[in-house]
Amino acid sequence: MSTKKKLTEEEMNDVRNYIKKLRKEGSTTAGAPGFLTAAAWSGEEGGDGTTVIDVEDEQYAYSIKASEKKPHFVKLHEANYKTFKEDTSLNEVQKVNRKVLEVNRMLREISQALDHSMKLKQESALDNSRYWKKTNEAILKMKARIGEVNKKVSQLANLKELAANSVKDKLVQIFNKAGIQVTAQDLDYNQIGNDWYEFDVMMNGEPVAIDYKAGEIIYQDYDEDIRLGNFNQEQQLIQNISKEFNP
Repeated sequence: MSTKKKLTEEEMNDVRNYIKKLRKEGSTTAGAPGFLTAAAWSGEEGGDGTTVIDVEDEQYAYSIKASEKKPHFVKLHEANYKTFKEDTSLNEVQKVNRKVLEVNRMLREISQALDHSMKLKQESALDNSRYWKKTNEAILKMKARIGEVNKKVSQLANLKELAANSVKDKLVQIFNKAGIQVTAQDLDYNQIGNDWYEFDVMMNGEPVAIDYKAGEIIYQDYDEDIRLGNFNQEQQLIQNISKEFNP
């Protein structure tokens, strides 16, 4: 069973500096030197080689569990909910917005790390039998965690509404760049299917039917469908819209 210790002020400053360095360098600790605080990293005799250190710090609110065998490995925990909620430096909207952006950045880094691993696996012709047992277990846990993240994201916001508003905002930008001034209030939509919307765009007091389907923009004219272009080819799309609707 591990023991709990309180850090001295000097050790706490070491921890703060180490955390700042981790964050600056991308949170990897492989090449980072360990602390010169032997008591902090020493394990309990007969225990599992680790010591839990409680750190009371309003700025970071983290805990550490380090191993004798891996003195450079530091496990960080985010500030608890109470600290997050009672932080007076930001209002509630700023806290949620920043946290979502932070999670998005983390997921992007995770995706990149997995891309590197898959590429190296393919280049080295590795099969799954070469994974360590803990690696296989970690892969299964990742899949389960991703499922939990999906559930939480759905609880955090209405994903269908977010997707529709994202397309709507993009259309407004495209029309404005084409010299046709519209606002979000000028666009009404009806969702037909996944990534498929029908928009009514008010131009000169008249609704114009525009379909969006998986990036494709189609003008529903009276007697024909006119393809205007794709979101991924913005300049061409802008030119076609300007040609079709500008007098």
